[in-house]
Amino acid sequence: MNEKQKSTQDPDPPGRTGGLGPFRSSRARPLAALLACGLAVIVAFHVLLVAGAPWGAAAYGGSQTGQLPTELRVASAFQAAFWLLAALTALSRGGLTTGPLWSAFSKRAVWVLTAVLVVGAVINAASSSNWERFGWAPFVLALAILSLRLARSPINVPVGIEDAPLPRSNGSI
Repeated sequence: MNEKQKSTQDPDPPGRTGGLGPFRSSRARPLAALLACGLAVIVAFHVLLVAGAPWGAAAYGGSQTGQLPTELRVASAFQAAFWLLAALTALSRGGLTTGPLWSAFSKRAVWVLTAVLVVGAVINAASSSNWERFGWAPFVLALAILSLRLARSPINVPVGIEDAPLPRSNGSI
């Protein structure tokens, strides 16, 4: 292969990443997608609690049966926003969303998310609510494991203009 062919060759050939396009590593992608889907379940749960779903026994230690009071609905709204941000962070860490701020933020934020999920799993396991102890605790623990694996995975960075090889001139105009 001559020098000209090397310079125009794709910096990330499909065989190296399993054909997933211009990403340097593909291991984090499925982890990020699974984690984001799991976090979306939590977001949906809290949105439904805000909307008045009668699932108080499955939230906040099971202290409320039926619909939540206004204060806890407001708390659920904030939790829905937090978990949505967490899902976007996971997607960014997996290289499924782009943006320099997200990439820089997501590297460390996924570690924080892992810690939050571990604490959440422990709190749910200690709850007096059977829904939280036997439903949410294992679910959140599984999300914590996915988050840990995502945090430890190689960084997925789309190949941008600054990373792409520059075409070489043969000296003629």
